Amino acid sequence: MPFTSIFSKSIPGVRSSVQVTQGSVENLNLLEAGDGELAFSLGDTLSAAWNGNADAGFKARYGKLRGVAAIYRNHIQLVVSESSGAKTLLDLKGKRVSVGPQTVRHGVERTRHLWRRRHDLCGLRHTDYLPFGQSAKMIEKGELDATLQSAGLGVDSIRHLSTAVPIRLVAIPKDTVMKIGDPAYLPSVIPTRT
Repeated sequence: MPFTSIFSKSIPGVRSSVQVTQGSVENLNLLEAGDGELAFSLGDTLSAAWNGNADAGFKARYGKLRGVAAIYRNHIQLVVSESSGAKTLLDLKGKRVSVGPQTVRHGVERTRHLWRRRHDLCGLRHTDYLPFGQSAKMIEKGELDATLQSAGLGVDSIRHLSTAVPIRLVAIPKDTVMKIGDPAYLPSVIPTRT
């Protein structure tokens, strides 16, 4: 059932319409401009808008925004093929990694930007900006060593990949997460067999 139908049926007398966007950044820009009343956003993108982070696409502080609910936790998942031999972040030096699609108005771009800025991974042999599904297929074929995916747990691309070839999730150390300096990023543990 489309979101519009669920929303309209949940609140009697309310009529809603849905606008298709490129994701979190565009959604928050529309809200701040008064061109929407309710939008979905990744937590880190919301934090960037609230603080006026120009690097993330927000030239000024967005003070009109208010949170309504947290829908699910978004996890930054660093997945490597077992054959890559990578077990830590430092092991990615010289490896081919995809860090998500290069889309300026999407929250994944914010994650990719932080990945490049906060982690000194200049030794990467090659960095691709591929969609999650394409990255997983390339790992399956042996054409890619690792993929960084910012998504909810159980995302299809990783779930499918785990059934196709042996993979490993690489831990991002707690101190690395804390160095980001943004309360939207919290260290967490991904439960076994998720």
